[in-house]
Amino acid sequence: MLKIFCKSLKPIFDTILMEFAAITVLLFLSIHLNFWGEIVIIFAL
Repeated sequence: MLKIFCKSLKPIFDTILMEFAAITVLLFLSIHLNFWGEIVIIFAL
């Protein structure tokens, strides 16, 4: 019973993990781009 339950949950957990990883990467990239963007703007001024 428990094995079947775990097997049915695994794809859901995999999807959640993928979504979480994608969001984390996007946040990380946006923070970095924002940081570099501010530096570029400061140098441009």
